[in-house]
Amino acid sequence: GGSDWVERHCSTFVNIAGPLLGVAKAVPALLSGEMKDTAALLGPMGSMMERVFGKKERKELWTTWGSLWEMLPKGGDAIWGISQDVITKKDMLASEYHDRQLTDRVNMVCVDESCNAVMDSKTTNDTPHQELQEGPLPFITFTNNLSSNEFESDVLALEDDIDNNGMEGYRSNDKEWTITDTIEFLIKSGGGYGGGLHASKSISPRPDSESWNNPLVTPLPKAPSMKMYCLYGVGIETERAYFYQKTIPDLDILNGNDEQSTPGKEYIPYIMDASVNDPENHVHFGTRSSDGDISVPLVSLGYLCVDRWKSSKKLNPSNIKVTTREYKHREEFQVNDPMRGGPYSADHVDILGNVDAVTDLIKIVTEFETDELQDQIVSDIFSISHKINNRNAK
Repeated sequence: GGSDWVERHCSTFVNIAGPLLGVAKAVPALLSGEMKDTAALLGPMGSMMERVFGKKERKELWTTWGSLWEMLPKGGDAIWGISQDVITKKDMLASEYHDRQLTDRVNMVCVDESCNAVMDSKTTNDTPHQELQEGPLPFITFTNNLSSNEFESDVLALEDDIDNNGMEGYRSNDKEWTITDTIEFLIKSGGGYGGGLHASKSISPRPDSESWNNPLVTPLPKAPSMKMYCLYGVGIETERAYFYQKTIPDLDILNGNDEQSTPGKEYIPYIMDASVNDPENHVHFGTRSSDGDISVPLVSLGYLCVDRWKSSKKLNPSNIKVTTREYKHREEFQVNDPMRGGPYSADHVDILGNVDAVTDLIKIVTEFETDELQDQIVSDIFSISHKINNRNAK
């Protein structure tokens, strides 16, 4: 179509809650068949989930989904290795309308009194962790170390066999991983299928000319007349980093008695440590949080829109006008629509029914009063972007 195809055929591009730099929750899904939602299932509900569709089965299925690999965080440690966007007790979400006691139990799934009892014990006997300071951020923090385990020699003896069966890159003594370490392990292990897995190859390092799926490398099209809008919600705790624990292989696999199993696929060496809870620091069920729309962290939603696409001639060679509109999450229960969060919900799915977002979208597509649609920022994205840029400039 030629280099001016977009200029001739596209008037406006609207990105609604798009994960421009990926999502953190794709990592635990591929690494251990988990996410915060599954880690938060306690009592009979959690036990039933593991019996019917457990970690191994979920990991085996999700590993075959190419879309999950493509949604792994982009930008490496330069963006995801910095703690500026992680919520601490001194920070506030864009929306603090809810009761703090309810926040401490957010996303909790209880079906009976025993579940509540487990929750009460977890909030009073949480695994301790080091308080986060501004600066480098480990994407995964391990809460135990196999060097203190009596089975370490057996585990290390198994590693050669695991390496040949899809668990390349296994490292027993690491205490933390950056996002770069994590993705390198996922690529080498192929989610348990080995480095030859087609989906894992899709995110392997490649020349800039072939990195069309990475907006930090591939520039916007040459279309100076086109307008771009980034519309997304904020004000909800969103998965950002994780606490993990290391596991010991099943004894049958360890001793080589299970002839029908493949060690790399049957053995999950790392699982989420859901015992880590620190509500004051927005840590729930082994998950650190940032602002976002419950699925996509704020840095993935807004960093490019408010910063790089406006300041980088390399990424925006035609100086396309980019307008960012944030919508603060305000949840309301409605009897006639109990499954949604109300007309002003701004979570990742509900944003499509958010009254303000839909109003803006209608104005955009009808070109009605679009001059009134200027940047609307209610989060801390400007400060986060500034700190990321300053730290990487050093």
